[in-house]
Amino acid sequence: MDPFDKAVERARIEGQGESIRSWISASSTDTTVEASLPQGRAVDLDPATLRDNLVLIDVSTPQQRLVADQYRLLRTRVLQLMKEKSQNLLGVTSPAPRAGKSLTAINMSISISRTKGQSVVLVDADLRNPSVAEVLGIETQYGLIDFLAGTVGLEDVLVQTDISGLSVIPGRRAGDIGDLPELLTSDRLRALLGKMSQETGTFIVLDLPPVLVGADVISISPLLHALLMVVHDGATQLDDLTKALQLLDGCNLLGTVLNQSSEGQDKGGYGYGY
Repeated sequence: MDPFDKAVERARIEGQGESIRSWISASSTDTTVEASLPQGRAVDLDPATLRDNLVLIDVSTPQQRLVADQYRLLRTRVLQLMKEKSQNLLGVTSPAPRAGKSLTAINMSISISRTKGQSVVLVDADLRNPSVAEVLGIETQYGLIDFLAGTVGLEDVLVQTDISGLSVIPGRRAGDIGDLPELLTSDRLRALLGKMSQETGTFIVLDLPPVLVGADVISISPLLHALLMVVHDGATQLDDLTKALQLLDGCNLLGTVLNQSSEGQDKGGYGYGY
């Protein structure tokens, strides 16, 4: 019995096995999936929490409108570059922590979800330091790591927000979670991304760990269609950016997003540029 089947058997004993097997089978020889995403847990996001965390849910002030315009421009360019190649799997990363990659991934996902006829699944794939659920104010019992471990089905992890077209697979902080790069290249994740990418018509945005904190981004990059690098103006070190770009040589790097740019601040905005 392979590791995945062992996990399924263990979960079956706990009353969860059928939900796991019914959505996805991801052993080394079988990656069969159903034709559509399962019904996830519906969650209404708290507007006050979103505003406090700079999530763009309204554009009532000049600052918000300026930032929203920049995200729309970023969204349009990303969709143009990827859709002309029939690509829809995008990873968002940064050279080092505290560059604003998670907020960029969240706000860009919201902007993409507002495109007519486009649904988005935002995946918190930063297993070392997941933050998407916290920023959005989502309470989680399970996260991506539980799905990858095979102990729950996707319906137990997937969150359908009240932002039209936006679903989230949140992360969950865990203790000893073993070899992270191995989890991020598992057949279970490969089948999940392949399923969502090829059959559901959704655009998938993955909030990834920073490049320089480990081998995670390098490990998962072959599963993705493209990467976006977030750089914090005045905080990201040039040496870190250079090292990160060298490590990602050969990957489909769409470009770099300049977060908190001084030019944007001079214009009275949040300082978001790209």
